[in-house]
Amino acid sequence: MDFIISLVINAVVVLMAAYILPKVEIRNFGSALLVAFLLGILNPTIGWILRRLLDIVTLGIPFLIGLGFIIRLIATAIVIKIVDALVPGFKVRGFTNALILAIIIALISTLVDYFLRGDESTAYMIISGSKTFLS
Repeated sequence: MDFIISLVINAVVVLMAAYILPKVEIRNFGSALLVAFLLGILNPTIGWILRRLLDIVTLGIPFLIGLGFIIRLIATAIVIKIVDALVPGFKVRGFTNALILAIIIALISTLVDYFLRGDESTAYMIISGSKTFLS
């Protein structure tokens, strides 16, 4: 049930972000649901692999100095670009816009988790990187 609620909320977030960001385009709510679903599936799988690769490439320095969320945002932006290639009604022009979209999704997901669950530790876990976005 949490996945379905998260899916609908993230679809709405993607629609709002497409409305706000000029270089993010989405055709309709159905496309937004598909984007949210693929992000929910690919981020814990491919995103996890990307995060481990980025940890290796950066020698884990961002994680050691408390900036592991940057690696997570970059990996999520890469997954957004992958979803961009898979969904015909979704277009993100440029990596910077994918990164901005990843930040928006992360912030909204954190707020929604905080208000739905009412637990401060959930918001902390998401921000600190111990919980996968969109899951």
